[in-house]
Amino acid sequence: LPFWTDLIRDNNSKMLAKSFNDKTVFGWYDMREFNRASDNSFEVILWTNDNFEFRYGALDIINHDVLVGEVGSGSSVWIRNRKRFGL
Repeated sequence: LPFWTDLIRDNNSKMLAKSFNDKTVFGWYDMREFNRASDNSFEVILWTNDNFEFRYGALDIINHDVLVGEVGSGSSVWIRNRKRFGL
């Protein structure tokens, strides 16, 4: 779960996916927080060696909860912020 919150697309938003020899990249770019003018961009990279990576660009969420996390065999990591999320 790379970035879970209330985002919507506008005319500048893009949701893209591209495969390479060693990875596949899924990206959400310039997504807008619902009911607010903001830009939020992030990617998930799935590597062919079964690893993955979350990458974050500009994030500007102030009116909604945000959830970021991963769950693996025997472990889980979650980050949640009710006020503001920015990396």
